[in-house]
Amino acid sequence: MRKKIEVSDLKPGMYVSALDRPWIETPFLFQGITIESYDQIEELRRYCNYVFIDDLSIARPAQERHIEIELFKKSAQGALDARSSTPRQSVKFEQELQHIEADYRKFMGVADDFMKDVRLGRSLDIEPVKTTVHEAVESILRNPDALICLTQLRGKSQSTALHSMRVSILSIAFAHHLQLPLPTLNAIGIGALLHDVGKGRLPEELINKTGALTFAEQELMKRHVPLGLEIVTDTRGLPAEAIDAVALHHEYFDGSGYPGQIKKPASLIGQITALVNHYDALTSDVAGRPAISPHAALLHLYAQRDMLFERGLVERFTQCVGIYPIGSLVQLSTGHVGIVAAINRARFLRPKIALVVDDQGHRYTPAKMVDLSDQARDEASRRWEIKSVLPPANFDLISAADLAVLVADATR
Repeated sequence: MRKKIEVSDLKPGMYVSALDRPWIETPFLFQGITIESYDQIEELRRYCNYVFIDDLSIARPAQERHIEIELFKKSAQGALDARSSTPRQSVKFEQELQHIEADYRKFMGVADDFMKDVRLGRSLDIEPVKTTVHEAVESILRNPDALICLTQLRGKSQSTALHSMRVSILSIAFAHHLQLPLPTLNAIGIGALLHDVGKGRLPEELINKTGALTFAEQELMKRHVPLGLEIVTDTRGLPAEAIDAVALHHEYFDGSGYPGQIKKPASLIGQITALVNHYDALTSDVAGRPAISPHAALLHLYAQRDMLFERGLVERFTQCVGIYPIGSLVQLSTGHVGIVAAINRARFLRPKIALVVDDQGHRYTPAKMVDLSDQARDEASRRWEIKSVLPPANFDLISAADLAVLVADATR
């Protein structure tokens, strides 16, 4: 619900959804802003007498901002150990990105093929799955950021196969970040790739539904876990640990998950797959719910620590993907808009940014790179800092196909 208020009554944290004049007559780039400071209120006062806010936004700022600050502190503390605990990268990002582009397309093909086989009642051919996951593991051992970057290249398709592939890649990368042994990386990659295989035995109209599911449809959807477990237990050659990913990917730390309501699942592979599956679902358009930004998804995970997921696991996952994960759309303190192109794991709050819009709202062609760790300033000597994360709905500033190129440029 919207509420009309005087600009003088605005407070930090309120979400302004409309003005008393067209947005184009103001210096604000986007139609809708969260008030972050009193300077913004003063800026609005120059152009408007009153604005419209979302009622629900009034209660949002204090709790969410507290979570954000706490998460920043935890990740900053984690960064102190990043130089010694994060596995070293043997290949530069741009080299690995060029090397794996064909493998990534192959990965998509394998994920799509086994889902089609299940829908047609065929047995699961595990050898292509093993081979593809092994190649993904080898890539992540060389440089994990390259494959993580490619998981951000999302088109309009939200197929089960693409979701499964992203969960597999992120689960391998997270397990690598935790320095788990090589056999475990392969097992979690296979299990995470197959975690939703049971959906192949559910009605296609249910799987492909774009709107919100009814209660009955939700209950039917939950059947994909035991159905998937039947498939993988009947498949020869699977590592035993991989089956945990299928069985436990909807079980939560507090016992509120399904199908077993298992509290504090003992399997680390099961916990990792559940966390990554939840994260990917939050950052995707699912069942009528629009995607949220990777940054917002991390805040959600942190808010649910020791409820949905064990707090230490959430903190380590944040260190793995970065507070501002690759592909995040951000607005800087200078007014510029850019895309996070490379993570600085020693300084999580200061990644490399591919600027796509300047402070006047004009597009950069080509994108301009800025490294926030360099304490860079713009022409007006304003310091580059991330001010806010923009929702994925604003991600029409650059085509997905160009993102990998920008990221490669950022790492040279």
